Amino acid sequence: MNNEIYLDLNNNSNNVLDSNRFSRNVPFSITQDRNDRFEDSLAMKKNEEIQEIRINNNNNCIIPLRRNILTNLSRMNSAMNFNRKYRPEQFDRKIQHSNHSKIEQSIDLINDHHHHHHHLLIWFIIMFGLIIILIVLSSMCLTRNVQYKNLCLTEVCISEAAKIINSIDKTVDPCDDFYQFVCGQWLEKTIIPEHKPMENKFDELHDTLHRQIRSKSENISEASFIKNLKLFYNSCMNVSEIDRRGAEPLIKILDQLGGWPILDGESKWSDLKEKQWSLVEMHRKLNDLGVIEDMIIPLFISIDEKNNSKNIVTIKEPSFGLMNREFMTKDDDDTAIKSYFGLMLYTLQLLMEQKQQQQQQQQQQKQQKQSLQNNPQTFRRRNPMEFTFEMNDIDLEPKLIDEMREILNFEKMLANNSITKEERSNITRLYNEMTIEQLERISPNVEWLQLINIFTESIQLTLTNESKIVVTDLNYVKFLSDIMPSTSKRLITNYIVWRVIKSKIGILDSTWRRLKQTYNSVNMGHPRIESRWLQCVSHTYASLGTALSNIYIKNHFTLKGKNKIDEIVDKIRAELNTTINYATWMDSRTKQSALDKLASMNFRIGYPDELLDDDLISKYYENLTLTENYFENVIALHKFFVESSFKSLKEINYRNDWRKYTDVIDVNAYYYHQENSFILNAGILQDRFFNPDRPNYLNYGSIGEIIGHEITHGFDSIGKQYDKTGRLRNWWDPKTDELYQKKASCMVDQYNQYSFDQIAMHLNGDNTKDENIADNIGVALAYRAYVRAYHSFWSDTEQYLPGLSYNPRQLFWISYGLENCEKMTDEMLKITLQLDTHSPGKYRLNGVVSNSRSFASDFGCPTASPMNPETKCQVW
Repeated sequence: MNNEIYLDLNNNSNNVLDSNRFSRNVPFSITQDRNDRFEDSLAMKKNEEIQEIRINNNNNCIIPLRRNILTNLSRMNSAMNFNRKYRPEQFDRKIQHSNHSKIEQSIDLINDHHHHHHHLLIWFIIMFGLIIILIVLSSMCLTRNVQYKNLCLTEVCISEAAKIINSIDKTVDPCDDFYQFVCGQWLEKTIIPEHKPMENKFDELHDTLHRQIRSKSENISEASFIKNLKLFYNSCMNVSEIDRRGAEPLIKILDQLGGWPILDGESKWSDLKEKQWSLVEMHRKLNDLGVIEDMIIPLFISIDEKNNSKNIVTIKEPSFGLMNREFMTKDDDDTAIKSYFGLMLYTLQLLMEQKQQQQQQQQQQKQQKQSLQNNPQTFRRRNPMEFTFEMNDIDLEPKLIDEMREILNFEKMLANNSITKEERSNITRLYNEMTIEQLERISPNVEWLQLINIFTESIQLTLTNESKIVVTDLNYVKFLSDIMPSTSKRLITNYIVWRVIKSKIGILDSTWRRLKQTYNSVNMGHPRIESRWLQCVSHTYASLGTALSNIYIKNHFTLKGKNKIDEIVDKIRAELNTTINYATWMDSRTKQSALDKLASMNFRIGYPDELLDDDLISKYYENLTLTENYFENVIALHKFFVESSFKSLKEINYRNDWRKYTDVIDVNAYYYHQENSFILNAGILQDRFFNPDRPNYLNYGSIGEIIGHEITHGFDSIGKQYDKTGRLRNWWDPKTDELYQKKASCMVDQYNQYSFDQIAMHLNGDNTKDENIADNIGVALAYRAYVRAYHSFWSDTEQYLPGLSYNPRQLFWISYGLENCEKMTDEMLKITLQLDTHSPGKYRLNGVVSNSRSFASDFGCPTASPMNPETKCQVW
């Protein structure tokens, strides 16, 4: 087996990373027989003979990674041809590193072997000269290119190399399709799990974290908050009890709300009930029962955008049962609308069967005096395959279907009169501060003061007509007031109760869970329910994230590389500072404000120290009481968080309040506009994204790009609306803003051109604009930070990965590319293109590298090749 490491002498610079000297035939390579074990390709035996020395006419010196560099003189009679390969015999004696000792050894060899052959003297003089040339060239290779001395053979490096080798597709030219080159093998090998609509590097790490969390959730000590965590997780895992109860807990909630009119029939909804019905009283019941949802009356407690030291009551746009407004406003023949309506009909049908079964059981109880415990089958079990979401599978009377259609149309009407996605990006326009009295003037048919005080009563706070609030969607509150007098109260009740039911389908018995899963499969393309333990870990983290983060950090996470991650953050921050300084399109005042904002940015890495304080965590959850019943636990947690949210109205909002930064298990990093803060969660500081023991180019290409991406959000079309303190204030000069938008339009046009033929859809460049800009500048910042640090600190120490034919700059790009590898169902891709502000992985990666001259140089991409187009978009 041939194992060779080639060092290139054609580079006239001492810097092996000089991109101007890079050729498509990569200067640093290890070739290996694919049939041999990976480990064997790394073995370098101490006295193994030279495999190959080659010097070509281009002055490329290519030397294998072996100890010996001289050959038996009797085999060099054809050495005048510099392009030939030699198979030298092994020398027993050691060869010293200095040219002088090597020459002396060569002379000794000549004298020992040939002192009786005077007639060959001239021939040996020629050979001696050639040996000197070889030694000089060898010395040049050793002093200029020392890759073979710095080959990283640690377990971490071998593992990182294996990940790359198992992902890249060497049959693809990186200049033609970098995404396919980096992710080709991964895409071919990866199968989307049947319980998921997609798979990517973030999900892979999520799965690892979930397994770690499961081990602790099932075996943890008793403490006040830990007891609640264990109760919740175990109640979720107790499927037999959940199935035994069926829909009984939900039916009980519906009864306490006064019933679901469409389920109860017309006889129970009288004219008197229609007249006596009150939106305020309905919401009082919803709040008391812990099932309040942000439908119709979307009340929130938010940071006051213009005074972020306090929180304020905010009335936002409502949520909807079908993902969001953009889906809710589609035509009735759209797949999403049809499947949503199917879910509504199946829900009604199952509840009707449930009621019938209950009535039959009650009769049996009277006749046979049997308890419900002896008959766990509380209603007819459906085979999940029966949920076809086709109208001919629905067994309901036409008038019930018509009434359900009215509920759907009512929700669509609300959606059509709420704020659009494009309008939501103008934060300044969304900030409408007013008194409650002013709100009731523009929306007189809604009793806003009474509605708000329903939620503040429990914290002993009563708002008045003079109390200030913020309304983000003025058109919606006006529209709501207009339709309230003329809309049937039965219809409003039907809609509210439907939304309550929908929010609880996933926590009922197996039949309901399968119904929800079938619905998800129609919309997202994953046919199976995920493992129960995985569901429960996810739901536990979503519900008790602070408690679970405490356990995870203590048992599974050590910020071993804190100094290194701080160093990366500092270097990328410095690069952004330089970039802002050199932004010629910015006027001086805006530029100084940008620099001030960057200098004031708060960086939170890993987790807050308070998260490890058990007493503090116990106090945080002191008003939460859980039981062994899963349904009731979900309700209790909902009530707990609603009340906690409203309690913040009485508190000062501190920038460094640790409670805001406790969901640290999430594999994510983000920028928090309202506080000008960058948060890098503990969950992402591992595995694919960061390891202090691996070469710098891998960390800068992965976590470095993520850092650069997120801090750039402080200076995009949203970030420009918040100043250095996080307060809502547009600090950009109009001319600067105009120039920025012109530059951004180039990227909008670029990404608009990307298409997905399999679903006949295009990427929306407007929708993804800010994220695409952050991707482009984020990787540029990380790249420049790495190259600058390499020249200053690592040029002699940076280690290379075994088994790979790429230099550090190329490996930076490959590391960046790997985080974009993803695979999703066609259904999920459609949703992503319509809702996600991030581009799908393929064009998220190719779109960035095709704008980078550094990438084109590092991979030697010809001008006008797919990844090196002549026209490039650059905002910063």
